Amino acid sequence: MPDPGGRDRDPARQGECRRDAWTSPSKACCPERKRRRGDPDAARRLILAGAEAERFRDPARPHFPPGDLDIALDIDRYPFAIRVTMEDGRPVARMERAG
Repeated sequence: MPDPGGRDRDPARQGECRRDAWTSPSKACCPERKRRRGDPDAARRLILAGAEAERFRDPARPHFPPGDLDIALDIDRYPFAIRVTMEDGRPVARMERAG
């Protein structure tokens, strides 16, 4: 059964190549997924179009500093990503490098 994040945790289905399933580029089963480059401008537009971006522009929410939004929009600034998963009901962040 797929989880809400789109990842398929059913052991019987792992290894299947499904275009609608979430797959890390470094573990992609489809060769074209490994070669496909992202579109940083599209990612920026998506971030700015979301309601979450407005929180960083609201002076009544100082715990959402505008500088954090600037960092989110600086695509590929760092050679890693932070994957957040839930473990024992708590979010756990771990660095993940491509390839």
